[in-house]
Amino acid sequence: MGRIDSVNLDMTIDMNMEVFNFGPVVIVKWKNEPGWPVEYVSGNAGVNFGYSATDLVSDTFSYESIVHPLDLSRLEKEIQEHIEKNLTHIKHNPFRIITSNGDLAWVSVKTIIQKNENDEAVSFLSYIIDITDQIEKENKLLEIKERYDSLLNITKEGVWEWDLKTDKVFYSKRWKEIMGIEDHEIDGTVLEWEKRVHKDDLGKCYSDLKAHLEGKTEIYENTHRALHVDGTYHWILDRGVKICDAYGKPCRMIGTYKDITKEKEMREKIAKIEEDSTVILPGENEFNEIIHHKMAESKRYKTPLILIMVEIDSFKKLKETLGNAFGKLLSKKLSEILKGFLRTSDYAFILDKNKFSIVVTQTEFKMAFMVADRLREAIANTAIFTEKGETHWITVSIGITEYMTSDSVETLIKNADLALDEAKEQGQNRVCEFRPE
Repeated sequence: MGRIDSVNLDMTIDMNMEVFNFGPVVIVKWKNEPGWPVEYVSGNAGVNFGYSATDLVSDTFSYESIVHPLDLSRLEKEIQEHIEKNLTHIKHNPFRIITSNGDLAWVSVKTIIQKNENDEAVSFLSYIIDITDQIEKENKLLEIKERYDSLLNITKEGVWEWDLKTDKVFYSKRWKEIMGIEDHEIDGTVLEWEKRVHKDDLGKCYSDLKAHLEGKTEIYENTHRALHVDGTYHWILDRGVKICDAYGKPCRMIGTYKDITKEKEMREKIAKIEEDSTVILPGENEFNEIIHHKMAESKRYKTPLILIMVEIDSFKKLKETLGNAFGKLLSKKLSEILKGFLRTSDYAFILDKNKFSIVVTQTEFKMAFMVADRLREAIANTAIFTEKGETHWITVSIGITEYMTSDSVETLIKNADLALDEAKEQGQNRVCEFRPE
């Protein structure tokens, strides 16, 4: 058993070879000798790989010569292992052969080992099928998958895909990270999403989903609260689109899942600030939030944005002479003065005990400069009375600059500070500008 009579097999090939001459399967018989000389090849070798049968069976040609060098050692190893194990049939792993014009073709090959009366492997009979198109499609799909996986790994948004027929859901790694979930901790079901949505928001989620599936909205979009594993609710922006089958019926949905908690908190804080923006606001945190927000707004809508830095002249001397109580009185007085100059769209922030900034929006630089100079003059002409009845006059130095779309926050602040330094160096109680070239 296991042995193949080569004479009878060759007779079978000769009788039926016409079948193969017009098909995709190329038959090759080759000797178990150095170089693997070709003993027989079907006529369709020329159609599939460009070689004529005469070329392949010539004394100067060998089967080994058309196997890609990087695949040859693997092929030799497969054959040797099957011979040593006394196996007669080999299903090779796909490998490449070199066509007559030098191109590479991926092939699927099955081989029968032929032995003589001494049980020695003397030749091999193989059928070869060109699977280049299949391999290229698989490689393309693999490439697409790798890109998709890379995108899922780097994006800040989670991704989900819902099979409407099976009700199964794919949740990306990032989706799970947003909820604080380990990869193995949830099943691919809709329930895993549903049970995390705040009960007061779930009804709106499903009504928005229903509206999209019925074609009433172009996309599904919903903002809701979802329970994190730490026990807190995070605000989520959930978006998706339906995918329909050949009959136009929705069969799948794919979408994104974004944690917008910090964005929502910032918007609420800004909205609260904007309710009373004429009051000097404490802290650099509020300043950084507003300046980032207004820079993005200026860039998006191509509107001017001005940053003004104001510093009280000789503040250290005033503090040493009059004490901390005067500092509080001074801040109160400055706040009152600013109310007469700031619009509801402008913002003022205390950055230090003697320094504050003003963010001016939707105002051309020339006008903002005039306002800054009037502010300087108003402060210089305002008397401050202490509890002891003493009268004091103060002055301020002001630096002003305009936001350029290429500026970072750091650059914008630096430019305003450079203008302020110039005002102090020129003798204080004046306004200087920094205009980027």
